[in-house]
Amino acid sequence: MNKLALEIESLLNAEAGHYSVVVQCDGETLVSIEPDRSYHAASLIKVPILLSVLTMWQNEEIDLEERIVLTEAEKVMGSGILYLMESGASYNLLELLKLMICISDNTATNILIERFGIECVNSLMNSLDIHNTHLARKLMIQGTGTFSKTTAGDMVELFSHFTKDGHLNPVALQLGQKIFSQQQINNRINRDWKLCGNCGSLMESQNICIHCGKTTSEFDPYEVPFLHKTGEINGVVHDAGILEHNGKQIIIAVMSDGLPSNLSGESVLSRIGNLIYQEAIKEA
Repeated sequence: MNKLALEIESLLNAEAGHYSVVVQCDGETLVSIEPDRSYHAASLIKVPILLSVLTMWQNEEIDLEERIVLTEAEKVMGSGILYLMESGASYNLLELLKLMICISDNTATNILIERFGIECVNSLMNSLDIHNTHLARKLMIQGTGTFSKTTAGDMVELFSHFTKDGHLNPVALQLGQKIFSQQQINNRINRDWKLCGNCGSLMESQNICIHCGKTTSEFDPYEVPFLHKTGEINGVVHDAGILEHNGKQIIIAVMSDGLPSNLSGESVLSRIGNLIYQEAIKEA
């Protein structure tokens, strides 16, 4: 086991709850901790939905300008803003995709599931040999006893299709990457990926750079780009995505459940993210 894997294992051994971590760099697996353990997918299920819609678009089966009217029946609570909007307004498919990924809008997600169907997503997963990821139902439906599932290994495989080695054509790939790049929920793997505006060193959560001594009030820090999606319900915190560093593509998936608190899970994911980023710098 390499140094990065050992450091992550050591970190997790001191934490309550269950975690799975998979890190892959340019197709080579660097960390593989319980990659096939099944988890409640939470909002990570929105990644295969995005891939499915972009696949249909590149195959010229749909038009992303198609508009769908928001109805009161489709509104659900949880993350997002559409449940606050007036019924009768219409949104095109591209707008719904952005809302689903960038702010994890549950109503936008359910509208897309209603439009394309559950089987559309699950059929694509099977065709891509991603067999442990399954869309079970719309989001925020109480008391059904069923839920969508995925694994850290599957998430890394899913995000590989948002790289040049995946099955999307260049135009669809560029659009998918742009949507992920506009992610607004950044409190997990990449929470502390802030670089000093003066020397470029990783500042983590500090306001004073330990390398050059400059403060964030003197030089605005800048964030490391991370194309990703998060997921969360009570006791469950996930994050997965692509870090591009010096020409390398590092795909990361960290999943968790059985957490004593979601804040503790967010902290663990951030610490794992810092270990991965520091290792990426060393390898550059």
